[in-house]
Amino acid sequence: MIKKYRAVKLLLMSCVILNICSYSIMAQEIVINGGVVNHAVYGNGTDPDGTPILTGYPVVKYISNNIVTIQGGAEVKNDVFGAMSVGYGEVISNKVTITNGNIAGEAYGGKSNKGIVQGNILEMTGGIINNDAFGGYGDTNALTNKLTITNGNIVGKAYGGKSNKGIVLNNILEMTGGTINKDAFGGYGDGDAISNTLNVSSGTIKGNVMGGKSLVNANNNKVIISGGEFLANVYGGKSEKGEAVGNTVKISGAPKFSSNTVIYGGHVTTNEAAKVFTGNTLNLETENPVVLKGVENFEHYNFEKVTVNAPAVLQVVDGVNLWSSKVEVKLEGEAKEGDTVTLIESQGIVSIVNSLNLYKGLVVYEYKMVEKNPNVLALVLKNSRLIPQAQVINEVASAGIVLVGQGIGFIAGRGVEEAIGAVKGKECIEV
Repeated sequence: MIKKYRAVKLLLMSCVILNICSYSIMAQEIVINGGVVNHAVYGNGTDPDGTPILTGYPVVKYISNNIVTIQGGAEVKNDVFGAMSVGYGEVISNKVTITNGNIAGEAYGGKSNKGIVQGNILEMTGGIINNDAFGGYGDTNALTNKLTITNGNIVGKAYGGKSNKGIVLNNILEMTGGTINKDAFGGYGDGDAISNTLNVSSGTIKGNVMGGKSLVNANNNKVIISGGEFLANVYGGKSEKGEAVGNTVKISGAPKFSSNTVIYGGHVTTNEAAKVFTGNTLNLETENPVVLKGVENFEHYNFEKVTVNAPAVLQVVDGVNLWSSKVEVKLEGEAKEGDTVTLIESQGIVSIVNSLNLYKGLVVYEYKMVEKNPNVLALVLKNSRLIPQAQVINEVASAGIVLVGQGIGFIAGRGVEEAIGAVKGKECIEV
């Protein structure tokens, strides 16, 4: 049964030459509760033949705030769109919710064949999509679209946002359950993929996982993994022929990776000399060792909540190149001189690290490397001392100086300089 709520509102925006006018289509809600629909479903409405209302005209400027809900085991034998423009219309803030249904084709929070998509949402809590799924898909820019999956099965690929030609920016794929059978992307496009996020806490992804993928640059994207199962590779950012820098991969909880999984900070398919290293960061804060094939192209490795005399945090098959990498280690629990901290264990060679700092709270540990085994990055704790910035805190406290609004962040950078200056002058710092 198909129910429609709220009449379609056609708002006359402006008229131009040849009596062609510009319209907005907004605020229609369609609920499909069981039954079979033999044509595509559009939140902005359909003509009797199943085509979207008015969107064949280039005069439709905005299509926004339309809603489609598929529930009750409904079967749609084509695609589902929160809204669709076949012209240059901007598709903004539309939504599709699938709670229990069978979609034979693809599902889109919003799609524009020649315009931008922004702020559209595809939400899946059950059922099956037999092809690809998109928060938003635009010919030009794809901005702040979102795909959320809490249950159900996506047979094809999954995209927070996708664009054919423009920028893909700030799109999100969030997964707390269900299955994606092919690749998953926070954002994907032929233009730059910037600041997109893929966040998984549960569920299974059988294809590659990418924060952002681009034909050109894939920069400053994030992959956040706190659970789930992963059967292929993970990329913070992946580019075909540009650069992939400033990306972050964070792993916490207890996710499971395939024995063939490689985690890349950045990766470029066709240009080996491209930038795939600078600013890429791997954050590890897991309950169990992370076991996989390899890790590549990270400038920064951050090991959080590491315990002493425990198995290696990162256990890989391939060698690990740390020549130009910076490693930060934060300990948790009891630690004393002579304890061992094992960070990486490999069947290949683990290179000498560029720099490594070892902390527990405001305490920094001196250490010596375990050098007998080239397959391991391990440290033996020596003396400990307060970090220099922490000593400044003690001086500040004894001098009776008031710090307003600075918080713990004052122990680094400008805050340290101000604190030191205040100690000398016994002044009040106000920030």
